Amino acid sequence: KFSVWTIGDMYPGPNQKNVYEGFKKFIGNKYTNLFMTVGDNVYGGGTDDDFQTNFFQIYQNGPLLKQSALFPSVGNHDYDAYPKNQDHPDMAYYQNFTLPTKGELGGLASGSEAYYSFDYGNTHFICLDSYAWGKDNKRIFDGPSDQLTWLKNDLKSTKQLWKVVFFHYPPYTKGTYDSDLVPDLINLRAILPKVFDEFNVDLVLTGHSHVFERSKPLKNQYGLSSEFNKSVHWPQSSNGRYDKSANSCPYLFSTSNTEKNGVIYVVNGVGGATGAARASSPHPVMEYSLAGQAGSFYFEIDGKRLDAKFINEEGNVLDQFTVFKDLSLKAPSTQTINYFDKLELSATWTGEYIWSNGDKTKNIKVSTGLVFACPFLSRNK
Repeated sequence: KFSVWTIGDMYPGPNQKNVYEGFKKFIGNKYTNLFMTVGDNVYGGGTDDDFQTNFFQIYQNGPLLKQSALFPSVGNHDYDAYPKNQDHPDMAYYQNFTLPTKGELGGLASGSEAYYSFDYGNTHFICLDSYAWGKDNKRIFDGPSDQLTWLKNDLKSTKQLWKVVFFHYPPYTKGTYDSDLVPDLINLRAILPKVFDEFNVDLVLTGHSHVFERSKPLKNQYGLSSEFNKSVHWPQSSNGRYDKSANSCPYLFSTSNTEKNGVIYVVNGVGGATGAARASSPHPVMEYSLAGQAGSFYFEIDGKRLDAKFINEEGNVLDQFTVFKDLSLKAPSTQTINYFDKLELSATWTGEYIWSNGDKTKNIKVSTGLVFACPFLSRNK
């Protein structure tokens, strides 16, 4: 089991500090394995002074930077004071961070600190640069490019169970930016989601739009929001919350039957910046949308289970979802045993368990003198 904290668009000021304090309140003494960003790490020109004052001096308070591996992605404001070229040697972002260009941590060598990949646990992470021009004078949404070719080859080569991609520009949003109106976002959506669908990416994390938005699992939606058809583009109808609320149910993904999986898209551009939603909000692909509040996105992966939460400045969970992979659900059944014998029952998924007799272990032995509620498998606490 491991945990990941992600933030984006860390506009300096009280909101940025409150988001971090809210996360520390939420996480308590629990260890956080990875710290990831979805771009616009700073706003004051992207200079070294800006990074020292508005990034490192903020997040060095507390255990996070002392304990957790930091994997940033680059946003447009990180390039503000510099040419819009990937790996520019004078740029503070590239001077401050040392990122795996040679496949040192798993994945294919990218030859660039602007985009790279790494493995952690049973998960493959891919960072993209959705803004600047590469050495081939192409951006990732300009059509065929070195970065796009690398992305496809990297996804093709990984054998990890989970695939998570993070970058700055969102393919779908109705926040401070409208993905139906901004040409760069339109072009990006026409290219990247097709790749994510083809290679069965599970989770895509972005920022840029200063709202929080979270989709249901999504497939084959490459056009405008007006073209969205939930019966076609939503393979699953659950809200994914799995929190004992009404209609609580996780998303169920399969590695052998991927047609019913889909990609979950998260827009998390509220690490300090906030803004109003569009009049046409929410975007129809979204299960949950929130404007005007800052916050952060946190998730844990435990074997074949992923649990994710959006955390506000007070440390409260406002949205959450759960994904199970290759969950082998057992149909209700009747078994006959001798009166003095015991039958062993085992939960089929990872989590916290409460059986109808009060036991909280994954496996229990039951006798004929005990009556169990239906369904007899464990439920999430």
